[in-house]
Amino acid sequence: MSMRDMVDETKPTGITQRTGRKSVRGYMPERLSISRRNIGATDHQENTGPKVVDMSMTTTEAGEAALGLTYLVFTLVLTLYYLKMLSPVLSNDLWWERFNASGAQSYVIDVYNGQLNLVTHGTVDFTSPVLGIYKDYSTYYTPIEVTPTYPRMVAHAHSQDIAAIITNLRTFSGPEAVDTQYCWLDFNRTWEVAHTSMRQKRCQTRYIENAAMYWETTARLVNWKTFMDKREGEWNVTVADGLRKTPEGRAWLTRTPNAFKDLPTEMALWKQAGLTYFTLQYMNAVTWSVTETMSIANAFGSHEEISNKRMTGRDRDWSLWMYQWSPGNDIYVAQACGYSFIRSDSANQQFTYPCDYADYLLNPANYTCDPCNSPWNPVPGDCAPDWEWMMGMPDVPIVQMVRSNVGPFGSIDAFFVPAPASLKTLYATFHTLLTELAQSNQAFHNALVAIPGYHADPVPPSWLNPSYEYMGGDPSCTDRQPLPFVQSSMAFDIACTDQSRHTMLLHRFNTLFALWASKASPPTMCSLCPTLASVCLSVVVPSVTALDLFNNNAVTPPSDSLVQVAKADIVTLNVGTLQFAFNIVDSTNVFLTQPLLASTLSAWDAFGWVYLYEWAAGIREVVSIEGDRGVFSVVSNTYDPIINEAGALEVPKSACQYLWIISVTVSAILVSVGAIFTGYTVLMRFRIVGRNLFRFNRIVGVVWLGRPLLLVRGMTAVVLLSTSPLDFGVIHGFTRFEFAPRTFVESMIVSGEAMWISYVIHDVLLLFTRHYELHFAPISTGLCWLVYVIIDVASPYKIEATLDQLCTVDYRICGIRCTSGAISMGNVKRAMMLLVIQVVCIAVAFCVVKVWQCVRPTQSAKSAFTGHLLLSGSATAFLHKETTEKGAWMVDRAACVMCGLITFRSYFFDTKLWLLLVDRDANEVVKWNKKLFEPPELNLALRDDEADISTYASKVVQIRLETSSRKRFFAMAAGLGYVFATIFASVTYLTLTSTNMANDFWWANYNASREHVYVSRMYNSQLLYRPHGGTVSLDSTIFVDDADYNSSLAKGVEVTM
Repeated sequence: MSMRDMVDETKPTGITQRTGRKSVRGYMPERLSISRRNIGATDHQENTGPKVVDMSMTTTEAGEAALGLTYLVFTLVLTLYYLKMLSPVLSNDLWWERFNASGAQSYVIDVYNGQLNLVTHGTVDFTSPVLGIYKDYSTYYTPIEVTPTYPRMVAHAHSQDIAAIITNLRTFSGPEAVDTQYCWLDFNRTWEVAHTSMRQKRCQTRYIENAAMYWETTARLVNWKTFMDKREGEWNVTVADGLRKTPEGRAWLTRTPNAFKDLPTEMALWKQAGLTYFTLQYMNAVTWSVTETMSIANAFGSHEEISNKRMTGRDRDWSLWMYQWSPGNDIYVAQACGYSFIRSDSANQQFTYPCDYADYLLNPANYTCDPCNSPWNPVPGDCAPDWEWMMGMPDVPIVQMVRSNVGPFGSIDAFFVPAPASLKTLYATFHTLLTELAQSNQAFHNALVAIPGYHADPVPPSWLNPSYEYMGGDPSCTDRQPLPFVQSSMAFDIACTDQSRHTMLLHRFNTLFALWASKASPPTMCSLCPTLASVCLSVVVPSVTALDLFNNNAVTPPSDSLVQVAKADIVTLNVGTLQFAFNIVDSTNVFLTQPLLASTLSAWDAFGWVYLYEWAAGIREVVSIEGDRGVFSVVSNTYDPIINEAGALEVPKSACQYLWIISVTVSAILVSVGAIFTGYTVLMRFRIVGRNLFRFNRIVGVVWLGRPLLLVRGMTAVVLLSTSPLDFGVIHGFTRFEFAPRTFVESMIVSGEAMWISYVIHDVLLLFTRHYELHFAPISTGLCWLVYVIIDVASPYKIEATLDQLCTVDYRICGIRCTSGAISMGNVKRAMMLLVIQVVCIAVAFCVVKVWQCVRPTQSAKSAFTGHLLLSGSATAFLHKETTEKGAWMVDRAACVMCGLITFRSYFFDTKLWLLLVDRDANEVVKWNKKLFEPPELNLALRDDEADISTYASKVVQIRLETSSRKRFFAMAAGLGYVFATIFASVTYLTLTSTNMANDFWWANYNASREHVYVSRMYNSQLLYRPHGGTVSLDSTIFVDDADYNSSLAKGVEVTM
């Protein structure tokens, strides 16, 4: 049997054999015929179609229509509800619901800042109740408090990053620029350079592993020519001349300049010398700058940098200069006096009259002569000036007490002391238990809220003496006058003129911590407050009530072992406070000290734990003041926080706007088409094929919206499924995030919206699978939807956050740049997994249907309706196929709307082609006045009513190629030139507009460090002189600014206070 015979046998009965075809008259030329007609039939015959006189609906058809319309309303309502779900998360490009600057963004920053005060690496569970913060984030402005001690915490934490330190030291101009106090010249410790013999011994016992104590550390790394150009004379007098006296010294001078080879070699040399860290002196001449950011990623894999700390660096009053005034001043003064730093050199100050270098040579190990002090010099000061004398310190009580208890000025070392890990653990454990209990126990919350916050004035019992007058506890404030009350301790930003009474703020958290750790009673604790005992009791008494509830109801009872471990570490460090006093009765100096915790229980322990709580929180710090007479770890005053504000502009809101517009557009068009469909349904008195409505989204989406919009809409759902659902709220005053998984219905809705991607894939695959699409497409979509729902209900994505602090410490410019960690609000891997699931489901469904059709073969699909030029592939594949006996496809008018065809009387308006067409079959009477669509025959050679292929193969059409005339050649060249010119112009336009469109102002080359600063400075200055100057021209010469705007560094904008 031939192919022609098989085709003939499968024809429906009643289809007339055709020998030719005519065009649709009017709007379409003959060669663009979109349907076929019976050739040889009369016009009367063409206008006569299958007549259906019964316009009624069967019960099945009516029920099907009702179900279809119900589905239509249901799906349109859900598509609008999805917009309600999508709107909050599309408020920013992070897809983070309610993530605004004063709310969630400030909270996230506060959480990270608080965690970084305790640990620098680890994970953060943002949905845990332990991260609740007792703070109001509902206001328009939320201050972010940053502890001023943070730069010193970071610098100390990175003091063992040898590679980074070596790299940074290479930027110094010379070793005298380092803020340290040297102990040795070389790594072998051959030449000692400490100011005093006692400090030299301290170097040997405490600083031998500190690379900052060696001149060679930096001397090897700097550009020697630059250093010599600046300091050659001073270097020769203070160091080089002494070295040249010995072969070893000359060898060192030869090998040290420009000795740096590479980083691994230098690190190996440090290790060989036993250098394990690099710690500078505690100095307050400069406030270090800090810039710290965190990264937040969404499900697209896009990362946004959020600033969690911004601290401006600046020069300030240097009150600690008297401890030691840095090598830069040392080398200048020593050169002026002709001193050598090298203690074994005869030019060193210790060998000046009345001491003798010859005595040193006789017994260097036991040489103790001091030219300026008794018993070697009976007249102190009648000598070659030593380092303390050069500073011109006055002979006042504080100077006398520092000299006798700490050591001589000019040779005092001060170092930042970090809080021990045991104290941080204790602090974190306490806050964890308290925060959990306060949110879960109403009684404890009420007791906690009932605790007020007041200042108390605790004084150690040993300090109380009616004969004492006090002068504070800062060794650098030497000019303070005695007053009859205890004053403040030391501080980085101390104001020596402020001699106010020492007080301590007691509030609900530090008081509870102190009572919990110390087990103190209120009367005992508050009896140490000489003037504010009653105020102290008003805080402590309600705290005891709260503490009882805390101990009895905590989820995990607090462990006393944590307290004991922390206490042991504090006692070992001997952290305390000090006070300079004067006995007005016998006119003697009194140097008072008090450890925060004693090895045995004492009444002061409760307030000691308050100090320790605030140290762990970062609002106090401890400085080790180390001199020739003693070492004291002194706790500072409390510091006022540096106030930051979350940067609203750091969270972009551009891409989300486009996605929102597209999503709204999709819903709007679907609803509009649904409304038009409903209108036709009413006009047709509900004579519609209801099952077509269950393919409404498939057909309307592709026809009316297009694949790109559907992909975007589907991707929004995939991203939503890959984004953590969080609720930002307040529980008993504690603000926190709660994990808020979607309800089962919401998971169904979002999963359904994600199926737009499958619809697009099905539409693309129509080219290859159109005979199977009707069967496997619903199966694959249903299977994928079910998998999505199960995944989202059983395992919704939960926000992930890590602490991973990486800092660059620049000792030269006193600046720190850090990245503190990353937050994954969405997971790109999960989004990719969801997309792969769609592809897999489609492949599985196709294979199942293919196998099924092989097992249970049906009538050849090729005999089915092959389509129509006015109907899209999706419509052809998914609409219900009801044909006439001639093979024409009958489609109700409402379904035509789904296909992009608006019917009106005898016209078609094709929204896809934007054409108005005449329906030549409009007069044919069919069931429910449906529209007829006959399949086109586009391949003339394969028509069954033509001669076989061999007939056409024998016909050769001869086309005579005429030689192009010169005119035609020039026309072709001009056309090609025009094409290339338009391409060139398009590329050039993109290049030219790249600078203009770099910002929303369309301001070419607008830069934050140039134009922005220039305009800000211009406005600030001009508004002082003419606040109502009217319109001005920015390019006027009167606005000339002599500032350097070529630097990439941001410039400050001065504001007159």
